Amino acid sequence: MNKVMKRIFLLALFSLLLGATACTKTSTSNTALTPVDSFEHAHGLAVDIADSNKLLIATHDGLFLLANEQDQNKKSQQKLYRIGDMEDDLMGFSAHPTQPRTFFASGHPAKGGNLGIVQSTDGGYTWKKIANGVNGPVDFHTMAISSANPSLLYGWYDGELQKTLDGGLSWGVVETDVPTEIISLHPDPNDENTVYAVVIGGLMMSTDQGAHWTDVGEQMSNNAVIALAVNPQDPQKMVSFSRNLGLAISTDGGKTWENQPDFEKYEDIPLYLVFDPQQTNTLYALSRSNKLYKSVDHAATWTEITWA
Repeated sequence: MNKVMKRIFLLALFSLLLGATACTKTSTSNTALTPVDSFEHAHGLAVDIADSNKLLIATHDGLFLLANEQDQNKKSQQKLYRIGDMEDDLMGFSAHPTQPRTFFASGHPAKGGNLGIVQSTDGGYTWKKIANGVNGPVDFHTMAISSANPSLLYGWYDGELQKTLDGGLSWGVVETDVPTEIISLHPDPNDENTVYAVVIGGLMMSTDQGAHWTDVGEQMSNNAVIALAVNPQDPQKMVSFSRNLGLAISTDGGKTWENQPDFEKYEDIPLYLVFDPQQTNTLYALSRSNKLYKSVDHAATWTEITWA
């Protein structure tokens, strides 16, 4: 990795750790999709489980939709929209694994302070606060929902791991031995007790809902990991981006990793990686430069997504 890329990499890691600090407007009830040219300061990415042609992008400035549509000549083209007119800073954005229009988030409202935990059940047009969290209102810079048990969510705030067992309504602090700051959380899609965490200095795993943690794979030890995605149908398959390995895949649950060099042509840093839950050879990457990339061969080759 050259000096320019190293500098970009460190800035990307710094932005993940600090998150957003400014506040924006509060949510209203506008249910329109507004065409836009761009978004900035992305905080999360999800594939619409009801329609794989749609991507949801959570940002410092609200929620956006990238939709693959057909024009009047039935030619496919990507269109970018703002969902509603909510401009809150959405941190820890998490899509429900079985309810297509249900999302969770945390972050900052316009009036100052923290959002606590907010939920949308109408596709992101309107949001309501459902909990403060412990010592809240919290600002979860990472939050994740378990596909194996959608009532189980995790969040990291102010040096503490929190979890809920009732879909986000009540939260408790997990007595944990995780030795450092958690950057992102990734529940095992098949086992509600297992969760992976990208931490400062590597990748860790818990098999008891976050109480005890162990390192995953020698190649990830003392490595600055930026992004991780766990295959929703086969958790042994993972994709990551890190300082030492670049974009890499694992087929043994993170024990060993193999670099996938094709992504290097973009000289970009993926902050978020997600699998298409319906077509799990397909992945998307959302980068520090607010660009989107797509792979249809399990991260071997990539193309940039552009929109009109």
